[in-house]
Amino acid sequence: MNYGNYFFAFNPSAENEKKMYERNIRLLETIYNVLNEYNINVKCKGYTFMKDAICIITDLNRLDICLEKEVYPLIAKKYAITGTDTVEHGIRNALKSAEFKTNLLMPRPTNKLFLLMAAQEVNARLLKELIV
Repeated sequence: MNYGNYFFAFNPSAENEKKMYERNIRLLETIYNVLNEYNINVKCKGYTFMKDAICIITDLNRLDICLEKEVYPLIAKKYAITGTDTVEHGIRNALKSAEFKTNLLMPRPTNKLFLLMAAQEVNARLLKELIV
């Protein structure tokens, strides 16, 4: 399986690469909007990890995903991080910082729950954009 075309697809030269480039730009803009609506701090390293994790989950297009085996290693490889614990910890800290900004009565979600929820929201917005 070809994971993460979004990692290296920002050099549109051929026609089919141009379509992938446009898709990736729309995907990233939608992810930025969703993360900002959840008050995730842009300055947190976990923000970047979340962005990449949502891209991977959106590309995989399934809900039975294992973050520790499928998502975190790809992000760690991209940023040349030796352990996946750093990725998991960064995402958890970004979620903690967002919790203090919002006054929700619900408890802080787990990394997996939040990433799946955000990826589902991104997919819904992209589908809505295609339909309209």
